[in-house]
Amino acid sequence: MRKQVEISTLCLIIKNKRILLGKKKRGLGKGFWNGFGGRLEKNETIEEAAARETREECGIEVSRMEKAGKILFKARHFENDLLVYFFKVLKFAGKPKETSEMKPKWFTLKNIPFDKMWPDDKFWMPI
Repeated sequence: MRKQVEISTLCLIIKNKRILLGKKKRGLGKGFWNGFGGRLEKNETIEEAAARETREECGIEVSRMEKAGKILFKARHFENDLLVYFFKVLKFAGKPKETSEMKPKWFTLKNIPFDKMWPDDKFWMPI
């Protein structure tokens, strides 16, 4: 039986040769460092979902971003396949803050904690 495809988003916030990642505190990916994003709500565009999820997960208000790519993730342990749209945040306001879902932290681009992230991140994120 063929799986359904769910659409999701992921924002990467990069500034001054550092990247802001969040340590997931619950749900899918708990304990892993990741960018900010998630699934779309009803009648929401992909860009609106990306900005909303970033705001909800770390308190950052995205004012400008650009599409950076998309990947279709097919994993046996997912109920559905996941089509993730990636964005590079170009302009934002606010300071990162911990939320019930994520604990944000800046990392230098040379010290991204790939060993504490999803195993595939080390392949696509540098691109």
